[in-house]
Amino acid sequence: VDGIGGGSTAAAGSSGGGGRGEDLLECLGELGPLVGKAVTCLKVDAEGRVWAGCFDGSVHCIHLDNLVKNKNAKPREAACGSPVLSIDVGEDIDCVAAGTASGAVHLFSADEDLDEGQGRLRRLAEWTPRKDVPAQSVVIAPFPVSLCGISSEENDSDDRDYDNEEDFAWSLVSGGNDGCLHAVPLSIDCDSDVIDEEFPLGMSVEEDTVAMQPPHNGPVTSLAWRKGGILLSGAQDGTIRVWDSRPRCASDASINQGVSEVAYDP
Repeated sequence: VDGIGGGSTAAAGSSGGGGRGEDLLECLGELGPLVGKAVTCLKVDAEGRVWAGCFDGSVHCIHLDNLVKNKNAKPREAACGSPVLSIDVGEDIDCVAAGTASGAVHLFSADEDLDEGQGRLRRLAEWTPRKDVPAQSVVIAPFPVSLCGISSEENDSDDRDYDNEEDFAWSLVSGGNDGCLHAVPLSIDCDSDVIDEEFPLGMSVEEDTVAMQPPHNGPVTSLAWRKGGILLSGAQDGTIRVWDSRPRCASDASINQGVSEVAYDP
């Protein structure tokens, strides 16, 4: 829809003709460089920047103001080498994660200089929870440190203080097509309180992460979180799971149909 030059509108609501004027949504424009690309996922951050993942493996970022003023504005972009299936913005720590069909999750910087012209997005790290298992969903969230990373005997004893924020760390969580969820801690710069761009991951990418138990019985299509260590996962097995940080398990809510998206309203 070419809404900048032609003033096009899009109807919202039920079909059947004769829609009321207030039901019309004005199209402010389209991202010219993405015309012809299959956009698979979108996020808009608090700064007004649009993050788009595409089937051709590209990730793009452009400010909404630039989109409205100039439909041919060039976004910042990066190539992931595989179709991008999911994207999430960690606004509190200035980073963006993109999950791909190859199983790799790419971590990009989202600092303020993104608003200054075009160019390449700065890739911070690449993490593969399970090779060749598509990363169907990703989320950047505070998560219990002991549930991230590799398995160890230290994790067998549960002596965490659940009211102590120091027992939680910003983490990258990925939901795969095999129904499993994996998490890796992120390193935060003590001076700036945002992601450490030199050493962004809190563990080696060669280390295997532990799948959270029990897994879903279908691809994990969506992830959401709330403060206090609560993670929600929706899957094609028709369940939404609420993962609590205290027991290493989850509660199920069955809705008898595949779940494509979940979100939490605080």
